[in-house]
Amino acid sequence: MNNQPNQTNQKSSMPKSSKINTHNLIVEFGKFRGERWTRIPLSYLRWLINENTQYAHIARAEIERRGASLTADKSIELSGHAIDKASLRLRKTWHETALDINEGLFSWLERVAAEAYTRIQDDENSVIFNRIKFVYMKGELYPVLKTVMPAPRIHYRQAKIMGMDLTEAFFKGVYMQLATGKDWVSIYLVESKNPGRGEVQQMIDIVRGDFPDKRLVASVPLNDTMKHIFDKKGITYEDN
Repeated sequence: MNNQPNQTNQKSSMPKSSKINTHNLIVEFGKFRGERWTRIPLSYLRWLINENTQYAHIARAEIERRGASLTADKSIELSGHAIDKASLRLRKTWHETALDINEGLFSWLERVAAEAYTRIQDDENSVIFNRIKFVYMKGELYPVLKTVMPAPRIHYRQAKIMGMDLTEAFFKGVYMQLATGKDWVSIYLVESKNPGRGEVQQMIDIVRGDFPDKRLVASVPLNDTMKHIFDKKGITYEDN
């Protein structure tokens, strides 16, 4: 018998939600195997639902029996992997952006991850915020931060070319010239020694992050890969 619950969309033979009497039910898997469902911590019951496991309906019934809330007190859950990565790779950012000297790594990560999640697109599971890339799992009840990593640094400088005010951006060997108007962004030049999907994705992220919900006008033809990414992100574009 499996020791861990499976993630599944299949219907169990058990009755749903409030029709289940959890008083005499015994957990048959995992670290609480052999315990009564009535003694399982709320956090674990919520996890079973959030992960959409095959026992989610029993967990939901037990939470309803207790009269407790389905949602946890916090708006986001941090995975152990995300905490480990933050402690190894984001210590400097933590110290620089902590609210005060008493804000520990866990509290800091929970706060910034929740704020970053408000900026995520509906069809995506990651976002770059405050020079950090956050990767989430969108659960049934609340999001789970799966991992974090430093975002690639983008170097900008202002330039004046042919009488136009431009922003030049440098990223991993990619060079861009951006000109902006009140409601548009124009990509005047994009060059890369080794163009590839990963670099194209990051170039679009530069534009998306600095100029959200704008119309893009490219003075050079866009290739199919770039068009695909624009379409996926819902960005309106024009090219020659």
